Amino acid sequence: MKKFKKIIPVFFLSFSFFVFSENYFLGSFISASRFWKRIYNDPFPVKIIVKDLAELGVNNILFYDQLDRGAEFLHPTKVKNALAYKQFLDNRDFLNELLEEAGKYNINVWIGWTPPSKQAESKHKGKGGLYDIDYGLNSPELKEVYKSLIKEIGERYKKYKNLAGIFWEEMNVSEAVDNHEDDIEEFKRFCKDRFGEEYKEDKLPAKVNPGDKWWRRYVLWKNDIVTGFVKEIANYAKTENLKTLFLFYVPESYTGASWKWGYDIIGLEKVCDYIWVGGHRGERSKFYQSIKGIIIDFGPSYPNQILSRNYSYAFHGLPLNFYEHRFPIYVKEVRDFYSSSKEFTEKYGDFYTGRFGFSEKDVELFLGKENLKNWLNLMVSFQPGESPSKIAAVINPVPFILKNPSMTGVEYDKKVASLMESLTGFFDIDGFIIDSLNMDNNLKKYSFIIIPEDMATGLKKDVYDRFLKYVKNGGKLLIINTPITTGEEDLTNLEDKTEELCGIIIKGRKPSTDIIMESEKKGIKIVSEKTLADISIVEVKDGEIIVKEKNTTTPLLTRHKVGKGEVYFSAISFSPELSLYFASIIENNTNPIIKIQSQEIRIIESVKKGNKLAIALWGKGKGILKVDTENAGIKGRSLQVKDIITGKIIKDGISPSSLVKDGVEVEIKYINQPYIVGIGSKKELEKYNGIYPNEEVFEGLLVKKKVEESPEVPIIIPKGEGVRVGVYYEGIGARSIIKVLEKEGIRVFSLPKLDNEALSNVDVLVIPHIPKPDVLNQAMKQIREFVENGGGILLTHDAVGYRKHKIIFPEVGKGIGNVNLDRVKIIKKHPITEGFKIGDEIVHKYYDHIGIEKGEKGEVVVGDDMEYGVVVVGELGKGKVVLNGMIPGYASVEKGSSTGKEEEPEEGELKILLNSIKWLSGEKK
Repeated sequence: MKKFKKIIPVFFLSFSFFVFSENYFLGSFISASRFWKRIYNDPFPVKIIVKDLAELGVNNILFYDQLDRGAEFLHPTKVKNALAYKQFLDNRDFLNELLEEAGKYNINVWIGWTPPSKQAESKHKGKGGLYDIDYGLNSPELKEVYKSLIKEIGERYKKYKNLAGIFWEEMNVSEAVDNHEDDIEEFKRFCKDRFGEEYKEDKLPAKVNPGDKWWRRYVLWKNDIVTGFVKEIANYAKTENLKTLFLFYVPESYTGASWKWGYDIIGLEKVCDYIWVGGHRGERSKFYQSIKGIIIDFGPSYPNQILSRNYSYAFHGLPLNFYEHRFPIYVKEVRDFYSSSKEFTEKYGDFYTGRFGFSEKDVELFLGKENLKNWLNLMVSFQPGESPSKIAAVINPVPFILKNPSMTGVEYDKKVASLMESLTGFFDIDGFIIDSLNMDNNLKKYSFIIIPEDMATGLKKDVYDRFLKYVKNGGKLLIINTPITTGEEDLTNLEDKTEELCGIIIKGRKPSTDIIMESEKKGIKIVSEKTLADISIVEVKDGEIIVKEKNTTTPLLTRHKVGKGEVYFSAISFSPELSLYFASIIENNTNPIIKIQSQEIRIIESVKKGNKLAIALWGKGKGILKVDTENAGIKGRSLQVKDIITGKIIKDGISPSSLVKDGVEVEIKYINQPYIVGIGSKKELEKYNGIYPNEEVFEGLLVKKKVEESPEVPIIIPKGEGVRVGVYYEGIGARSIIKVLEKEGIRVFSLPKLDNEALSNVDVLVIPHIPKPDVLNQAMKQIREFVENGGGILLTHDAVGYRKHKIIFPEVGKGIGNVNLDRVKIIKKHPITEGFKIGDEIVHKYYDHIGIEKGEKGEVVVGDDMEYGVVVVGELGKGKVVLNGMIPGYASVEKGSSTGKEEEPEEGELKILLNSIKWLSGEKK
């Protein structure tokens, strides 16, 4: 029944052991496109697509039924205000073809839509269709269009039993840009109905203010709009026997204004059959694995990923999906398609090594049909599975966002993601979401639960009661430096429960200070030297002090017995430097099923299926892996431990007691080497012969050599007098910036290098966003010296210090968010804003800009409605710095589109650019 075949492309093995009758879910996102048109002279070669996906084991296809967000549909439709994209269809019915072909392989088909957004309004306005109606997500007219589409699809394609349902993609694109200025009466009704209080203002409370209950209610209203839309359409879809799948982005992990998305996972979980989440973000999204109907995208199709790590994160036994199917499968075809564009090749070179940032070895080892098939076989062989961990952390997303709207992702990383990632260096740990549908089962499963900082605010009364019952029945909690409060969903009427649950009263909070810990309790591994910590001042009312500040009575860790269980309260905030301390608190109070003793390796996933375990390890170095197989539910007196990636036997015939007491030595030899440990009987693991011949094939993965610049390109400085302005030649918009500065008579030229010799020819340096910023990152020291010695520098878009671009001038500012707005406003008088009035708006040509957090020497002169800095200036040494989150010299091909083109800046965007050059040169004081 389980067959194996050895195919050897290049140097690795291919194997297959799918059992298609098993209850597994493997999905892939597809669409018609110009890519297919150019490669196969067919915008939708359905037979090729479906056959290849079927061979990979895909049993659910997510078909995106639109050419663009909210635009024309890719199936024939007669629904009013729903236009078919006739140019692509050409009298064909893509949906019918797909259902017909997928049915031959027993593959389900989901139909995907994105509602329209204001960002793309001008692109389609006047053409008919959705953009010619009232298209906010609270629009009855828009909902009727989708209901009519569902009815049409249900009737037209009802003969196909593999028509599964509807999926909603990127609804945040629709809601985030809609402030609902015209819907104030609806907001008033919402407040009256939900909170029993009238809103009497004539303007919506859209300005960010977490201290204002009306702003918090405004955020909850936006959540209600999205959830209400999905619920109404999902209920209608049920009448046509169609299910609902929602593509959910994790809002608390994003630095930008994710509160505007309207995403509430608890509300959506109740109305959707399935929820899609990107799992390649690792510990940041691990909490979503317990959501009902979760589907995890393991991320082979996104740029700048570590593919081996993404694949390793997929070993959790849950349904899998990958977006988008072309890039990881059709390597040659993708390269051929993009290499035909001169503009693309000039900017990026190769698609995978340039645009996507992979090495050629990444492509060779992890991409392509055979590689993907091998990995998918391995992943799916552990479906459906379950986590063996008995330790979990919890999050409370919406209240967290309401408290931290402007720096959500930063605070989430500091208080939650870093905690989870650090603890995986000691033991396996899960996560779940407070008040999710599976919460009661989770409380039964886990023996120790951690509530990170800021995640216990505004608990529902019944949720608090469930935590209290959990402890009384013998569970253990660790609450990290946060009060426990119950209250309304808008965070009003908060009641402090900290004393009842924790036995302490929080009296206040100290600023960060150096402390030395002291404890008489065995097993708690305190930090014996001075360590910087955020501390709450607590008074112990009922309980005991476990750790205190040395030579004082200041409690740092307390214990309170509640029924059969215990509640630990840490008055110290978590930081990675305290990882060993926090891990020891947990290990001293529970028995982790899977532990790692290593300075270099951590446990990123684990899954039990049947009588076997898979444990995904990550890092480089040696360690001792200990597993309590008996408590994990693995039976057998003699077990085998194997690296199932290479088939190498780590230990054979080991007893369960030895695996607990002594463990086995594991070694990851190479950076980014995937290492999945299988544990089970010899018979259970015999089919895992490995998908690579040995671990040596991973040597050299993503070890980048120093990037060489272009020494053959001469620096040609225009003759004459005046300030010399060098524009780094690889930056996006560089050519257009040079053109427009030339028109102004400025002595501007292209700069091919960023070394000291090149910088010696420059008075003002312009570095736009660079697709491959390795050269910039390597030249940080030289660039800072250039400025400190009197040079002026202008950095645009990501080059301000965001994503792949390192933060060069933290004293002035750094990028903290990708803001999907094309409007900014003048907020301060300065030589750079000369010619403007305070409050004047500027519309920039590209669809987004980077939000900037100013440093101690920074000054915000241009901002946006999200209260981010957009142009931040400062002085450093003898020089000056301008961070411009816009991208002058580059424009969206159509309003609202992320696809861009070189184009000279105009009007306000141009004036800011020119003023910046003049201020940096000293012409403007």
